[in-house]
Formats: sequence, C-alpha cells, structure tokens
Amino acid sequence: MTRSSAPPARLPVRTTLAALGAGLALALVAAPASAHTELTSSPPADGATLGTAPAQVVLTFSEAPVALGAQVVVTGPSGAVSAGAPRLDGLSVVQDVQPSAPAGRYTVEWRLTSDDGHPVSGTLGFTASAAAAGGSASAAAPSASS
Repeated sequence: MTRSSAPPARLPVRTTLAALGAGLALALVAAPASAHTELTSSPPADGATLGTAPAQVVLTFSEAPVALGAQVVVTGPSGAVSAGAPRLDGLSVVQDVQPSAPAGRYTVEWRLTSDDGHPVSGTLGFTASAAAAGGSASAAAPSASS
C-alpha cells in the first residue's frame, strides 16, 4: 500500500476570510430585522370570558411603542365602544371602553409603530357575560328564564 506524501488541500486564506466576513455581515443585518415589537400580554386576554365588559383594554408589548399612528379599536356587539384615544404608558397602550358597553363578544384591533419604525398590528377577542357597570340592563345578554 502506498501513501501519498502530498499535504491535504486547503482553502486559500483570502477565500476563508471572505466567507467569514460575508457571514458576519449577514448576521449583523438580519438580527435587527427580526426583533420587532411583540404583544406580550393583554388584560383581557385573547379568548377570555369576563363577568362584565371591562373599563379598559391594556396591551403590553416587548418594547415601548411609539405614539405616531397608534390606534386601538374595541368593537362590541353594538359597534365601536372605544372611548377616546389610546394612551401610551411605558411598554403598555391603554384604551378606555365606554361605560355603557353591553354584554357579548368583543374584538380589539390594534396598530402601532414599533421603536424601530415598523408598523405592528394584531387582533384579539374576548366575551363579556354582562354589561359594564355603567351599562343598562336592557343591553345585557338575555337570561335563560322566560
């Protein structure tokens, strides 16, 4: 059996450095693009069933949103029940709900600008078993007894 005395093939140093540099550049460019603001919590939570309609919806994010273009629309069984403009409070956005909000299914649609300038949006829903404390009894869900 004969052994070859030739050294193993090696990539030229320039090619290796160029490949490492390109990989580093891609990693640096891709990292900020993947770090958008995300919704981390929301009382009421998505899919929750509450005893009464809430006085407000609080959306908390992974990074502080920017006030520019902030919109939160709370819609109930009788239409929009948002009261006033959303307020930013650190990582949270607070949207008041009309005190006359009836029982039923609600949808919260939000659109904000993240700290990096990208728009972020989403939707969540919840159900209120009874009208808000300031709501009228006639707006509440019908009772089971007849």
